[in-house]
Amino acid sequence: MPGKPETLCVDGCVCFDDGSWTAELVEHDGPQGINPKILIIDLVVSRSDVGADVLSEVPVHYELQTSSEYDQVQVDPRDEPGSSRLVDVQEVSRAD
Repeated sequence: MPGKPETLCVDGCVCFDDGSWTAELVEHDGPQGINPKILIIDLVVSRSDVGADVLSEVPVHYELQTSSEYDQVQVDPRDEPGSSRLVDVQEVSRAD
C-alpha cells in the first residue's frame, strides 16, 4: 500500500515600507524548470489605497501535497523578473 503524499510547507515574511501591501505565495505561473529537485513558486504582491505609513511585515505561507522530494524552493516575484530567491528545504518529516 503506497504511503500518503507528503506536505511541503513554505513560510516566510515580506517586509514593506508601509501597510498598504499584501503578499501571497502561489503556484508558479510557468514551467517548473530543468532541475526536478527545485520547486518554483511565485510571490504575488499588491497594493491597496489604504494603509498605515509604517514599516510592515506580511507573513506568507504555501503548502503542496507532493510525492516529489525537493532540496530547494525558488521564490519568483511575479513583478520583478530575475530577482528570485533560492532557499534550502530545512526540515523533512515523513508521514507514516
